[in-house]
Amino acid sequence: MDDLSLEFEPLDRLADGRFDRRIRIVINGEQLPEVFAPCAMLSAIERSGRYPLFTSTCGIFGCGEYCVDVECSKDAWIWKNGYYPADEDEPEEQSLLYKFEYRIPWSQVQKAIVEIREAILTLREKQSNLLFLSAACEKAFLDHTEASRPARG
Repeated sequence: MDDLSLEFEPLDRLADGRFDRRIRIVINGEQLPEVFAPCAMLSAIERSGRYPLFTSTCGIFGCGEYCVDVECSKDAWIWKNGYYPADEDEPEEQSLLYKFEYRIPWSQVQKAIVEIREAILTLREKQSNLLFLSAACEKAFLDHTEASRPARG
């Protein structure tokens, strides 16, 4: 099994007054390229497929993002390879960007969800009208519980 951890970059206040806080993924002590895009995470732990789990450091999906093939096995959340997003002219084509395979234990996935939830709540304590993620994404993380996760296998 591989070891997953999150690194939260310091809060930055944007010109429009919102806060920005980037999340980096570290697996086996190595930081993965680009910024974690957690809004796809809760869907990606429910069913296997290809998900846009990373965005560029500018935070805009469409700049330097990549998608990851995800498999939800009984014992682990498996990530296989990073792909450029599909081209609008050829949506079925996604070019391989990074070759990897990580087997992340479900206990570490749940720990990451808790850490993201805590980051949302901490920001809300600072200023209740500010969002760390989109409103729908924040609500999904705040509503997520271990019991809400489907059975594996």
